[in-house]
Amino acid sequence: MKRLICAFLCLSSFLQTIVLSDGSASKDLLIFQHLFDERRKEHQAAVQTLMAMPDSTKQQKMITLTLEKVFQVLSSSQEKLRLAGYVPGNEFPEQEDVRDALSQTLETTCLLGEVLLHLPSLTHKVLDKLQDQHKTLLAWGVFFTAHSSFLSENTRRLVHLMTQELGLAERDPDYINPYANKKQPTGTNEAQKKTKARKKKSFKKGPTLSRHYGDL
Repeated sequence: MKRLICAFLCLSSFLQTIVLSDGSASKDLLIFQHLFDERRKEHQAAVQTLMAMPDSTKQQKMITLTLEKVFQVLSSSQEKLRLAGYVPGNEFPEQEDVRDALSQTLETTCLLGEVLLHLPSLTHKVLDKLQDQHKTLLAWGVFFTAHSSFLSENTRRLVHLMTQELGLAERDPDYINPYANKKQPTGTNEAQKKTKARKKKSFKKGPTLSRHYGDL
């Protein structure tokens, strides 16, 4: 009987440790997901500002700068995740540096997805000029994000559309980019030059929008 009681107490202590551990991990994961969702909202707002630009040349320049930043972050995060042996499907990491690398991978990939789906023509022009190592890095980021278990349904849908838009997976028979047909300011340079020619030289220029992209 004593042995049975002792075994029961040991089992109870073990189960309590597991519950506390899981509770802590769940709390950290909830915080992680909340911060990720907030960051996604910031990115979406930045993309809307990008779409509002009347000049397609400036839009393409901003897309190029954004991609450069995305590749810098993905390269750094990929190295940290590989060194930690972390792959999609693993449990939520305990190490803060691994969490940061995970978060940055998911955030930057989703940001690129927003830009690609909302401004597909301009983004494809930039992507077509990429070197092979950048294309490989991008494919890794998309694959990693697509197989992550910490995303909301809306984000999963975004990544699914992104994967098809990039040609990294076979497109669904009824695939349509739901954002491509929305009204987007294309701002051709020809039209702008004609408009400026009609205006007086003293007409003041509007404020720049570049400051909105400091956190991309």
